Amino acid sequence: MQGAFVGICIAFLAMGFLSFRGFLNILGGRSMNSTTQTSGILTRAQAAEYLSLSKGTLDKLDIPKIQVRRRILYKRADIDAWLEGQKTGRATA
Repeated sequence: MQGAFVGICIAFLAMGFLSFRGFLNILGGRSMNSTTQTSGILTRAQAAEYLSLSKGTLDKLDIPKIQVRRRILYKRADIDAWLEGQKTGRATA
């Protein structure tokens, strides 16, 4: 249920009906780190850190992203799915 609510908030952000600060306030005034941990949404910097890449390298990858005005966001599930698709060869233990 919380995921659907976050999705609706992201839609309102995209349409300009809600500011990012307002989005955080709706979710309980939590910091960006705690909000993204519970919602699975990462900022560009957090996604780059999650993948141990620079933001410039992240921009060149074909990972689905969400653009809300000038802010780029990533779903952690999309990043994980992209990583799974990058596997080559046999897995080692």
